[in-house]
Amino acid sequence: MNRVRDIRVSKGLTQEVFASRLGITQSNLSRIENGEVQMSLNMAIAIAKEGGVTVDELIGRKEENEEKEEA
Repeated sequence: MNRVRDIRVSKGLTQEVFASRLGITQSNLSRIENGEVQMSLNMAIAIAKEGGVTVDELIGRKEENEEKEEA
């Protein structure tokens, strides 16, 4: 999922550091970022919290809501 990568990069963190903060391995974070595995709700919450965004922003829901409001 590119949003996870975007959040990590915007914070200036390596995969190793971000994964460590999330309590997962770097390889697991890489798989999440590349869309090879789906993250659990608990992982989405942890990523959003560590990244300083909402879960809605993480999964792209905010963008969808903004588009509906503009229509």
